Amino acid sequence: MATKFYPLKLKLKERLTADSTAFHFEVPEKYKQEFTFLPGQYLTLKTVIDGLEERRSYSICQPKLTDTISVAVKRLEGGKMSNWLNDHLSLGMKLEIMPPQGLFTSSTSKNTQKGLFLIAAGSGITPIMAILEDALLNSDVQVHLLYGNRDEKSIMFANRLAELTLDYPDRFHAQHYLTQPEMEGFEALGRIDDAKLEAYLGENNLEAKNLEFYLCGPQAMVNTVFNHIRAKGVKEESIHRELFYVEGKEEEALADSDQKPVNITVILEDEEMSLTVQPYQTILQAMLAADMDAPFSCQGGICATCMGKVLEGSVRMKENMALTDGQVEDGYVLGCQSIPTEGTIIEF
Repeated sequence: MATKFYPLKLKLKERLTADSTAFHFEVPEKYKQEFTFLPGQYLTLKTVIDGLEERRSYSICQPKLTDTISVAVKRLEGGKMSNWLNDHLSLGMKLEIMPPQGLFTSSTSKNTQKGLFLIAAGSGITPIMAILEDALLNSDVQVHLLYGNRDEKSIMFANRLAELTLDYPDRFHAQHYLTQPEMEGFEALGRIDDAKLEAYLGENNLEAKNLEFYLCGPQAMVNTVFNHIRAKGVKEESIHRELFYVEGKEEEALADSDQKPVNITVILEDEEMSLTVQPYQTILQAMLAADMDAPFSCQGGICATCMGKVLEGSVRMKENMALTDGQVEDGYVLGCQSIPTEGTIIEF
């Protein structure tokens, strides 16, 4: 997996809401191949804030690469990177950016036989925008969007969504769910949950088994909706999930087998290196402690930037919010969540 960053210049800074901004970076011709992407993928941005290196992943919000590549960033309370980008990144400045990555992807070729059903909340709309615009531009499928927010002013891409509704009146259907609407014409429909999903499907005569689902937002919403869809008989490969926030959990007690250092082999960019992983360390933590140029971003088991494949031995993942059961069965793991056994060989 590539770990190289490229300096891209900010060409346009577009305010979406009071607390969110779209950043459009110039992509020179010499970098076009590296920055080609699938709708739904993300970029990892790197900068130094208060003397410390910070990395964060932000989803691409456009359907295809042009002369620019764009991400949308919403402020988070206490969020170092999100606040720095909104406050300090200005036109003409360059930022170190890793090429597109991510498994939450869509291509029109695999959605030609099914309707597309998209569910997002808050900034979870960012990758969904790329997916829905790609489908509308490059296929004939029906596209349904359920989008949850606090009020009208917090709807990211509100104008663009309204334009798409007018441009594709027979194919694009968007339903907004607001918890605290302030303007006339908007109902207080509340948060998106299994009951609201079921009501929408029934009102629009939609059969869940004939749809391809993409879910992006906070963990509680995504998990609730995912479980409901699975209970309706939809296969897991037809339900795609991405989380923008994971509720905190108490640190689990490590098993006795985790209480001693283990020696493993890491293959990074075709080079083999021996590495000792100390008690309570993940593979990623050990790699960074050894000054290895490891691929990573969120370090929370969400983004899959640190995905590797176990070639020998085994690991135990503390959390996994990014990989499917099939990928795990094939040996893929998240380095930021993986506690290895002695002699494990893992390739990144």
